[in-house]
Amino acid sequence: MHHPTIFITAPHICVVDEHRDPSCDAHTREYARMIANSVGGTLFESGVLRGVIDNNRPMSRGVTHMRRALSQALRQRHGAFLLFDIHSFTHGSDFHLRGNPDVVLLYIRRFETLTRALYAQLVRLRVRVDMVEGSTVNDIMMEAARYGGQATLVEIKQSVRIGSDTFEQITRAIQATIARTF
Repeated sequence: MHHPTIFITAPHICVVDEHRDPSCDAHTREYARMIANSVGGTLFESGVLRGVIDNNRPMSRGVTHMRRALSQALRQRHGAFLLFDIHSFTHGSDFHLRGNPDVVLLYIRRFETLTRALYAQLVRLRVRVDMVEGSTVNDIMMEAARYGGQATLVEIKQSVRIGSDTFEQITRAIQATIARTF
């Protein structure tokens, strides 16, 4: 049986105190670690502050340790792969949404299929979710496309606690999406 390669990325950490910065990724690494463990994915995480260098931008490719390691893994993998780029946020208003979902999926049009599949699973499991097109190019997702993979950016609200029913449903949705994609 073919086992697809699953990559989980946590590209940066919180810039400043989570209460003052609405784009803060305060829980990104913890979320990504738990998701990687639950799906058997390979985790690439960074301890670099987002304000120092944003690993989601082209200028980081080949520069940071995390991006060099990810690039090498993408080149060397065998067969199909999926990449889940994990982030955290404080409130739906961070994305100019009227509601306050527990998950926001940001996609690039070429990855809309994977994002819609995950969205459908989250809805099926009754997770409050919204999906918006990313306004800035995510270079991690673009590099995944270069090597023939599919990727999506998963923003999880910082008030969702690891071990909570909501977090468990998010993990189940990712697992189901992987199973249905391959």
